[in-house]
Amino acid sequence: MEKDTISEVLSRLPAKSLLRFESVSKGWRDLISNNSFRRLQCHRVKTVTSGFFFQDTWDVPYPVKYFSVKNDQAILQDTVLDFLPEMVELIASSNGLLCCKSCDDSNARDKLIYVCNPIKKEYVQIEWPKGTVLHQDFALAFDPFCYPVDELSNFKLACVCKETLLTILLQVYSSKTKEWSKLELRVCGDNYNCVPDGQVVFASGMLYWMTYGDVILAFDVVTEEFCFVGLPVERIYRSQGLCEVCIGESNDRLHFIVISEAGFQVWLMDSEPKWVLKHLISLSEMEEGNPHFLYNDAKRAARLVPDDFVIPTWIEPLVYKDGTLLVKLRCNYSYQNEELEVCTKIYLYNFETRTMLELFSIDKLGSQLGFLRALPYSMSLAPLGSA
Repeated sequence: MEKDTISEVLSRLPAKSLLRFESVSKGWRDLISNNSFRRLQCHRVKTVTSGFFFQDTWDVPYPVKYFSVKNDQAILQDTVLDFLPEMVELIASSNGLLCCKSCDDSNARDKLIYVCNPIKKEYVQIEWPKGTVLHQDFALAFDPFCYPVDELSNFKLACVCKETLLTILLQVYSSKTKEWSKLELRVCGDNYNCVPDGQVVFASGMLYWMTYGDVILAFDVVTEEFCFVGLPVERIYRSQGLCEVCIGESNDRLHFIVISEAGFQVWLMDSEPKWVLKHLISLSEMEEGNPHFLYNDAKRAARLVPDDFVIPTWIEPLVYKDGTLLVKLRCNYSYQNEELEVCTKIYLYNFETRTMLELFSIDKLGSQLGFLRALPYSMSLAPLGSA
């Protein structure tokens, strides 16, 4: 078969298949490793979720583990990011690229941001934006379908910090210009509590930050314009009842997920734009259909936790991606004779099939209390230029 024909066929296959085909011959390995081929393949094939990165955020040095499902078996790996020059904190993922930063315990002058392709073990490092506080919420935007093939490696970083009660500072880094630019947003009184809470997704050319208030902060990476998106339901404090939320992306659309006494709600931001209720499943219905999801046991165990004990909520949506929801559930809690026993499990729920998969207990992540960061990941051959 001629080389051009082979290239034409292979460039339409997913990254996971191509990684296996690298071992067919030296010629195939050289072709698949070629940056021009990799850009073409990324431009032609939409990425799909292949796994999740997890990080315990309670203990330094923040161990990172990667989870994937193979033949219905949960596989955890702890060396996926070993090619990076230091221990890192997870920030965000976007269409096959992963963004990390130096751990908080590192010297401030040495802190760096890393954008990497984990399956190709490639990375670029970017200097920390100058003249800003260290504690910011970063985001990564990478869309292989909005650029010509020869410019496909372009990505943008954005970091948000609340400068004053009514001012938000956003700095944007472009891999094309290799420079940071500054933007400032004035906040009206109603949105004063719009501090990002660490959740960020990229969808439809927009970066979305979940905030501690009743809005989502949105930023158009092309026009560099801000706006606030109101939530489809009103949030309540934990002392008032169950209301745990997260944002996610599916089919390049922003989604808002709520776990409340009413059940699991999934809201979709349509093209108008307006919120549309996509799924509503009661917690009792979910437990009946998935007996290993011990919702009632977890709810009873939650009542045993003292009000002054610092511990995450007993149920929490971690990640929503491509129609599936990653859920953390604390099934058991006891504190006797000065010994703490906690059992928290991770589940993956598919809203289309109404099926739930029990993945693992969080002790396999090196976590006891459950302070976790989780990111979806899609295998990609996307090449990285210099940054």
